[in-house]
Amino acid sequence: MKTPILAAVLFSVALNSHAQSAGLAPVAGQANGSAPVQDTPYAIVRNDANSRTWERTTYEQLPSGEWMPHIHRYEEVATGLNFKNPDTGQWEESNEAIELIAGGAVARHGQHKLIFAADIATFGAIDMETPDGQRLRSHLLGLGYYDRASGQSVFIAEIKNSVGQLISTNQVWYDNAFTGVKAGVRYTYTRDGFEQDVILEERPPAPEVYGLNSSTTVLQAFTEFISPPAPRVSMALVTTSPGTQLSDETLSFNTIKIGRGRAFLMGDDSKGTQVFKKWTAIEGRQFLIEEIPVPQIAADLQTLPSSQGAAIRASNSVLNVVSAKRLVPPPAVGKGWYQWDEHCQCAACIIWVCAGL
Repeated sequence: MKTPILAAVLFSVALNSHAQSAGLAPVAGQANGSAPVQDTPYAIVRNDANSRTWERTTYEQLPSGEWMPHIHRYEEVATGLNFKNPDTGQWEESNEAIELIAGGAVARHGQHKLIFAADIATFGAIDMETPDGQRLRSHLLGLGYYDRASGQSVFIAEIKNSVGQLISTNQVWYDNAFTGVKAGVRYTYTRDGFEQDVILEERPPAPEVYGLNSSTTVLQAFTEFISPPAPRVSMALVTTSPGTQLSDETLSFNTIKIGRGRAFLMGDDSKGTQVFKKWTAIEGRQFLIEEIPVPQIAADLQTLPSSQGAAIRASNSVLNVVSAKRLVPPPAVGKGWYQWDEHCQCAACIIWVCAGL
């Protein structure tokens, strides 16, 4: 499944270019028959956050023998194209590379900055600085079911210790990151956004295992935010089936927003199911809850291997405890970091895109 977590699309990326030429006065002092004036290559003459202007000069010889310069210019436009270097104060081209550092990894050559904890089971494992200097610290807590008809809920998987692996220049993978179901978490950093994907590698226990009804149950992912700034929230109602509506909230933090996510089978992202989300406070803690109606992904779940996890209450944990009151686990404490160059060799996975910026 693909889940968006910490993000949504910061801004949409667009690349537009146009060329224009402007005639200037002839180059003075160029006599008839003189050596030609050399054309110049394209060079950047102006930079800002989301665009840059390229310019070159070509020369045309007039009947008088003078050389007439022509300026050719186009503008490149893309969200997050450049970032301001804090040392020089100058705009530089954004770089999506994630770098390993002591105790984790960092993406720092873009308008938004990210720090990744070595271990995903860490309080504030993901630390983001937005383009306007706001701080969004978060950690993924786990997966659960919520039966909309009965009001009963249960956590079926909790984040556990998993050391991060740098699997490409701009992706971090936390393998086997949950208790209760085999699943990992992948983070992708781009110049225009940030995405958290929960990737299920096996089928979780059915809602009926916990006394819930699959037809009225949603599968949820919980991400906790630590003392976040208050977002602007806009809500849309979406009809998922006759007589059933779910709300989907878009969260705006000034320069970034958390938008719509999707769930789909890996390798077939042309089809997918919308992931719904809400910004919710529980017992004084702030959560982004993302959910998918179980009936909409039931067929895809059947393509995954059966879960080996047992529906047994873990000691000192809310895992597998069915309750009419929402129960959420505390965050865990993490450990070391290393680099790896492979991941997810399973035949079928469901990617759940939690929040993407």
